[in-house]
Amino acid sequence: RDLLRTPDLAEPASLLPDSNSRIVDTAPLGGVRIIAYEGKGTTTIHASHGFGSTSESFQELLEALAVQSNVASVIAHDHPGFGLTKRPSQRRKYMLGGDVALALTRNASSVVYVGHSMGAVSATDAAVRAAEAGTRAALVLIAPAIVAGRSIGPPSVKRRSVIARAVGALTKLVVTRWPFRVFVRRLVLAKDFWPRGLGATYGARARRDTDQLNAYAKRYARAAGVVGWERGLLAFCAARLEQVLNALLTGDSIEARLARTLRSAYIPLDRVLVVNGVDDALVPVANARRLVENLKKSAPAASVELVEIAGAGHCPHEEGDLSETIGKFI
Repeated sequence: RDLLRTPDLAEPASLLPDSNSRIVDTAPLGGVRIIAYEGKGTTTIHASHGFGSTSESFQELLEALAVQSNVASVIAHDHPGFGLTKRPSQRRKYMLGGDVALALTRNASSVVYVGHSMGAVSATDAAVRAAEAGTRAALVLIAPAIVAGRSIGPPSVKRRSVIARAVGALTKLVVTRWPFRVFVRRLVLAKDFWPRGLGATYGARARRDTDQLNAYAKRYARAAGVVGWERGLLAFCAARLEQVLNALLTGDSIEARLARTLRSAYIPLDRVLVVNGVDDALVPVANARRLVENLKKSAPAASVELVEIAGAGHCPHEEGDLSETIGKFI
């Protein structure tokens, strides 16, 4: 009976931790939680978080970047399925992309899109589309969950159709069956889930700082108090699975899109900074090296840099201070 019990849940607005967080409606999605700070410069910064995380992952980094003289504003939002963003009912709204980031930066003339892990896909999509629309854009990828140089496409249209139907069936199975939701609920609500989970991704030095580790774990855990959080998480996973399979099968990966954009002399996106922890066990630094090498070969005129953080794991922006590294790039 306890296994099936639903914990007390609340609407996202009642869980906002401070005055820098608020709920806003955007054209592509309503009920989006954002964290925002205003500066006095001309460059806007937008940050996209990784899987299981929230915009609060960037809180200290955003505060530090906001005081730079060339920064106009810094903003981060919670992706659908995570954090305090309202869980939509339509599955298509869980697709990982740059729609919300573009809506939040639509009036900016110059934007640096920052993405961590899974959020690197969202940030890249936003940067490419913003640049194609004429906005000067740059890109910072932290431990990017973009598997460099892997593709098995393109297949026949018939094969794509069969695979799409299979993915659709799997999506329905995952999202609608209550055992999955109960399993996720009990797993995530375990008292030590986030401290242990985060600790496994951090480098050894950051793991020893238990106060900081527990502080971030508390931020991550806040999302489990939101109405519909487990349904939203499973809906995102199913939607993301479909996206990944489609990219692999068509060969039109996010890396390929970025490379095409960097090659173009007419699209204002020509700077990329990749940051990776040397001790990252989730997205090994070898992947970042390969990604940078691929982009440099594909677009030799573009500026593509790699910064490796010694002793850091998968979350170098949480484990230490990246404001100087990213500030210099901006």
